[in-house]
Amino acid sequence: MTNTSTPNHFWGLDEATILPHCENRINVYDEGEDKWFNGRFLPTLELMTIDALPWEDLLAPAGPAYLAFYQHCVQFNQPHSVALAKNGL
Repeated sequence: MTNTSTPNHFWGLDEATILPHCENRINVYDEGEDKWFNGRFLPTLELMTIDALPWEDLLAPAGPAYLAFYQHCVQFNQPHSVALAKNGL
């Protein structure tokens, strides 16, 4: 169940947001990195699909131990007000 209601540019996951960050990072290195950036990174970026996924979508394929751990985290890390409401307080 992937959340597709929020556009990727909101989360900074679109190419227009990622590209300047990568360009800034590559500029820290010597000029030889331009060849890698233009020859490897840009073609790969064009082929990629970048999207945000909810944790729940990743847990089931990771295995039952991860899902059980996550369920315990959700149960025991609820906001205080939610826990109080569930207990009728």
